[in-house]
Amino acid sequence: MMVLAASDWPAWAAFGVAALALGWQIVTYLFGREQRTEIRRLRQAQTEALLRIADSRERDVAAKRNLEVPDEATEQRPGNADPAALPPPPPPPEGANLSAVLRSAGRGHRLVIRNLGPGAAQLRTVETPDDPEVLVETGVWPGDPVDLLPGEEYTIVVALSFGTKLPLRVELTWLDSGGMRRRVQRLNPE
Repeated sequence: MMVLAASDWPAWAAFGVAALALGWQIVTYLFGREQRTEIRRLRQAQTEALLRIADSRERDVAAKRNLEVPDEATEQRPGNADPAALPPPPPPPEGANLSAVLRSAGRGHRLVIRNLGPGAAQLRTVETPDDPEVLVETGVWPGDPVDLLPGEEYTIVVALSFGTKLPLRVELTWLDSGGMRRRVQRLNPE
């Protein structure tokens, strides 16, 4: 066993730095765990609220479609048109349609997720189950969804290697006015 003398100050300094680094890692791990738990809880509450809103909108649309026009209102309508002869109102835009494309960009690749519309979406997860390491950083965490209006895009850096199995299987999940949705695509680089 090696004993350090007081004159071995570089060794003592290295030992102190290592002890501080270990202590810092323990503190950040414990603090980060509390934050992740809080983010999960808030995310669940937000998801439940959005699902309640979507259910409420669906009930409102259904109620409007089943609404009967009383005879008095028909008589007051300009032109006194027969309600059965009037065309039904167009349905409101429902939901979003998210799609992904794998594009070459310089030396690397990008996964571009686009909302094709007609409604807005909240991108919840982006996963590549066959090779999870190819997504460098999605930026889409359970506590931080990405809002996408129709026509908007969200880009993620992808690190393809010789061992990456193509076509790349990509799973998207999002929340829109119709509730939670999921799409699985198999993509080759463009």
